[in-house]
Amino acid sequence: MAAAPFLKHWRTTFERVEKFVSPIYFTDCNLRGRLFGDSCSVTLSSFLTPERLPYEKAVQQNFSPAQVGDSFGPTWWTCWFRVELVIPEVWVGQEVHLCWESDGESLVWRDGEPVQGLTKEGEKTSYVLSERLRASDPRSLTLYVEVACNGLLGAGKGSMIAAPDPEKMFQLSQAKLAVFHRDVHSLLVDLELLLGVAKGLGEDSQRSFQALHTANQMVNICDPAQPETYPAAKALASKFFGQHGGESQHTIHAMGHCHIDTAWLWPFKETVRKCARSWSTAVTLMEQNTDFIFACSQAQQLEWVKS
Repeated sequence: MAAAPFLKHWRTTFERVEKFVSPIYFTDCNLRGRLFGDSCSVTLSSFLTPERLPYEKAVQQNFSPAQVGDSFGPTWWTCWFRVELVIPEVWVGQEVHLCWESDGESLVWRDGEPVQGLTKEGEKTSYVLSERLRASDPRSLTLYVEVACNGLLGAGKGSMIAAPDPEKMFQLSQAKLAVFHRDVHSLLVDLELLLGVAKGLGEDSQRSFQALHTANQMVNICDPAQPETYPAAKALASKFFGQHGGESQHTIHAMGHCHIDTAWLWPFKETVRKCARSWSTAVTLMEQNTDFIFACSQAQQLEWVKS
């Protein structure tokens, strides 16, 4: 039997890999659908305010029972959620996330400290409660989520660059605890990078075809329902990314950066909260990745955060 051709049809292969990591198509059987495992509900309560209250004052307000599906607003108001949770004992040894999807921009508060910015516009919709839950860790926690009734680009219709829609309403679409599969996430990142290499270099590049060939091999090897197949797929990606370019090429350093307009489509006071959401996330990333360097480009925003 003749060996399969090394380089397959570019578009067919690209779309095959794309569907394997898609958050929309075939999530019942693709790799993306395995990103989270067991889940459980949380207890919610909330209150609305037209003011941008400090944490110490906000948590003293009267909270009313809330649930997924609730709407809140209008534009420029703030909805504070109290999230009471109990992590199942059987999740000991697992990575546990709070999965949170809502319109607007959210900031998670834990023990009085801002710890993570969340927004479905930026596809950041979970907060790491524990990277590896220990039997000695507290399993009952209370978090607060501060949701600003505006999007990344202000509050125009469709969250586009437009005049604010003063009557716009916002909705909470997900709030739960779930087990996060870090090995699945690692493979998804590899496959998305390979797709990016292939797409960026285009069909005229041999390197593009090599990236797709590697990704296609990973799909062949990886059975989403059988985690024991993941290491072999990971090894293929590591081999591809481990190749060195010419020694005379430039060395490029990637620097973290938050592009926040100090004054644009929202009030100054909202810029301060945008900085809190973005920079608390950056600090968390620096704690998780010791090589990560964050570059602050705007002195005024640094002054706001420091104060």
